[in-house]
Parts: sequence; C-alpha cells; structure tokens
Amino acid sequence: MDKFDWLLASGDSVYGVSGPQVDHTLGTERGKYMLLDVSGGSAGDNAQLKSEELTYTYPRCFGFWYHMSGDNIGELRVSIRNMDTNDDTLLWKLNGPQTAGDAWKEGIVPLPEYPPAEIGQLVFEGIRGTGTHGDIAIDDTAMYTTPCDRVLPTEADPNTSSGNTGVIVGVVISFIMAITIVVVVIFIVVRRDELKV
Repeated sequence: MDKFDWLLASGDSVYGVSGPQVDHTLGTERGKYMLLDVSGGSAGDNAQLKSEELTYTYPRCFGFWYHMSGDNIGELRVSIRNMDTNDDTLLWKLNGPQTAGDAWKEGIVPLPEYPPAEIGQLVFEGIRGTGTHGDIAIDDTAMYTTPCDRVLPTEADPNTSSGNTGVIVGVVISFIMAITIVVVVIFIVVRRDELKV
C-alpha cells in the first residue's frame, strides 16, 4: 500500500521542493510531468505509479525521462508486474541524486522477450529518502516496438554492480598502492643506512 502519491505537476510545482522547473516535453512551465512529492511522509515510504495492462509477445523497449535532483533523493525503480501472481520483476533502479540543476535524463529499460505473464504491467516505484529535498519526477514515457540491448544509464541495471562499486574499488586500489610505496621507501632508507654502517 502506498504511503504517499505521485502527482500531476507543472513548472516549479507548489508540491515539491527540489523538483524540476520545467517539463521535458515542452521545456516550459506549462508542460506537465509526474512528481513524487516527498514533503510529507517518512524515510523509506513508497508510492507506485502503474501503467495500463500490457500484452506483447516479443521484446520491446521502454523509455522515459527522469529528474532526480536534491540532497535527499531516495530511489526510483521500474518493474514489470505479473498480473496473474501480482509479483514484480525489477528491471531498472537508481538511488541518490542523479541530475544537476534542472536537467532531465533519459532512462531506457529492455523488456524481457518472454515476460513473466502474457499480460503484464509496468510499475514505477519511488522510495522516499531522508529529507524533503528529494523529489523525483518522470516525463515522456514511451513503448518502442524495437528491442534494446542495454539499460540506460548502465548503473541502473539491477543485474550488474552499481557505478559506486567502481569508485570504491578505485579508492581501495589507490590506498594499497600508497601503502606499498611507503613500505618500499622505508625499506630503501633502512637498507641505505645499513650499508653506511
């Protein structure tokens, strides 16, 4: 059950604190988009936005534009729901701030060749972060009849490691290299002093 709601908004919405200034379609304050207003609720609260029921028998590609700007961004997920069992299969997810300023970014989701059910439903799920500067917005959703071969952005693929993992690995490697250099320098200094004696 949702703890709060997705809202139809436009321009610098009265609902959100950190949402977009303009929509993606028109790039104006009059254009509409869907906004997850996090001014109420608690960290971890969720809200779902569901598509109509979908029937398809071959792979397709789902695209949309998202806006995730703010210090307290939670998480945005896209899943496909099996209408027979009501189970969700996670296809795309991002957490934390993703856009600087008022930029919209494109999301691409390859839909499975054999969906979990003959009839499925796409589900956007927003999860509230730790504060009120964490509004999430989506706009210009589209279903393409041609398949796509990868998730965009790549770090949104739930089946691969996140982009943060690469940063952590890089920091660890740098730390190990720095320690190795210090040990080598100490060894050289000690060895030089031994040779002097």
